Amino acid sequence: MRFLERALKALNYHRRAYIATAVWTLVFTILSLFLLTFQAANRGALAAFKGRLGQFDKSALSGAAKLIDQVEKTYATVGQRLQLTWWIGVLVSLLVWIVFALLFAHFRRQETTAYLMVGKNAGDITAQYLLENVLVFTGVYVVLWLLATLFGDTAASWINDLNRHWFDTQLTKSGASEDLRTITKKLFANRLTEFNDQGLIFPHRGPRPMEAGIVGMLPTYLAGLATMLIGQGSVFLAAITATKRRMLHH
Repeated sequence: MRFLERALKALNYHRRAYIATAVWTLVFTILSLFLLTFQAANRGALAAFKGRLGQFDKSALSGAAKLIDQVEKTYATVGQRLQLTWWIGVLVSLLVWIVFALLFAHFRRQETTAYLMVGKNAGDITAQYLLENVLVFTGVYVVLWLLATLFGDTAASWINDLNRHWFDTQLTKSGASEDLRTITKKLFANRLTEFNDQGLIFPHRGPRPMEAGIVGMLPTYLAGLATMLIGQGSVFLAAITATKRRMLHH
């Protein structure tokens, strides 16, 4: 109980410094949720595309092999870029937490020395510093989780529209747009379906999101927490151990 009490008092005392922690948590969480929801929308659109292909007979699909291949490649490209961007964000988050920990360790040298002088070991001090950061991170995350719960459908709809726009852009860059138009006309010739050629390539165009609400809440929290614990924990432990060694040599 006293351990938590010390952490809460330290949060209040160092509240200005922890504003930076709160701001980075806000930035990382928003970007991660955006990218993971974007990926979910892309996967949903690809699954719907494959599902709609089942409404055509094999003979029709054999003549549209180029269309199918190009669309699937475009979806795959979008998905891979989103996944890579997310992992880059996680790596950047790790580096940011390391920088924050270096600054914290520097400005709290006297406090660390005081803890060591009263018999606290490096592990206990590191755990307290980490707990302070975890409390800030979790607090900001909970607020964003509540906002995502309230406004997630609207945000997911916007992300779905953005996914459609990016997909169209990537498809155009591939240089196959004109060929695809010719192929889709042949594919739909004398065939009655509940969707048109645009609805085939990118199903559910319009305001309805591929998946209701924001997704990726748990992966975002775990990724942010893991990078924080690994990055800051290693720096705090090393800095506190170094301070202890200096004290022993004096």
